[in-house]
Amino acid sequence: MTPEFNLLSFNDILVGLAVNILAWTTLYISYKLRGNGSPVWIPRKLTHTVLGTTIAFSLPIFSSVFGALFALSLFLTILAVGMIIDEDFARKLKKLEI
Repeated sequence: MTPEFNLLSFNDILVGLAVNILAWTTLYISYKLRGNGSPVWIPRKLTHTVLGTTIAFSLPIFSSVFGALFALSLFLTILAVGMIIDEDFARKLKKLEI
C-alpha cells in the first residue's frame, strides 16, 4: 500500500490528538514514577513500550502521510512551548533518562 498525500481528514486530526494525549500522559506518568524513587528501568520501559506500541498501531490508521506529520508536529510544538515557558522543562525530561 502506497502512502497518499491527501489533505488532513477529520479522522487524522482525531488520531493525531489521541496519539499526543497518550504520549504526554505516558511521559507525565514516567516523570512521576521517576520522582517517586522507582528504579530507572521502570519509567524507561513504560515509555518505550507504550510509545512504541502507539506509533506502531497509529501509523496504519492515518489516511495520509500528513496525518502522521500533524501528530509529530503537534508533539514537537508542545515540547518547544514547554521549553520556552518552563526553563527547567528540558532538565525534567532529562531526569527521566529515557
